[in-house]
Amino acid sequence: MAGRQYAVIGLGEFGMSVALALSELGGEVMAIDKDPQLIEKIKDEVTSAICVDVTNERSLEETGVADVDVAVVSVGDDLDTAVIVTVILKRLGVPEVVVKSPSGLKSHILHIVGADRIIDPEEEMGKRLAMEVWAPDVHARIRLSTGQEVLEVEAPKVFWSKTIRQMDFRTRYRLNIIAIKRKVAQTNKDGEVEERWETNKLPTADDVISHGDVIIAVGDGKDVQHFLELI
Repeated sequence: MAGRQYAVIGLGEFGMSVALALSELGGEVMAIDKDPQLIEKIKDEVTSAICVDVTNERSLEETGVADVDVAVVSVGDDLDTAVIVTVILKRLGVPEVVVKSPSGLKSHILHIVGADRIIDPEEEMGKRLAMEVWAPDVHARIRLSTGQEVLEVEAPKVFWSKTIRQMDFRTRYRLNIIAIKRKVAQTNKDGEVEERWETNKLPTADDVISHGDVIIAVGDGKDVQHFLELI
């Protein structure tokens, strides 16, 4: 979220990509690593880039990391370092600590020492690939901290030319449509016709679903799964 402060500790491939993405989204990003070459590489892309020994509590505290809203710990497969950094961050009062770690015993240990969330990038990518193969019409499926999921999916043929009310969407599927995306033709400055997406961000019960539309719906994870099985 723009205006929030983030720290990314460990600038390997994953940490670097997270830091750059958060910066592009408008966040204030503090990038921290013990490797001066990595700090040099990212310093112009983030709010601040600091080279310190991340396992030294005093050094880490002096970076000002205690003031961030979220800290992302990405120190490779070194469990000892991940544990030390997590403990330091929680002792300093960082509200949310997210740690990159494979699932299993390491993940359990990190939860015990205070990690608020564990991310396994390989597992997440595996799930995403499985979803793309299993349901190619699904553009995105995102799980929220509430247990709900946001689903972006091409409208199936049975929805075409019907209003949301006629489909009785909320009652039948226990999901709410929160937006509808539609391709529209537009003439560019060179006089060429090209397609672009328009989004209806506040669809009403009387809005019609057309061929080619993409619907964005939200609901409980099990209801999202049931919906996908039905369509």
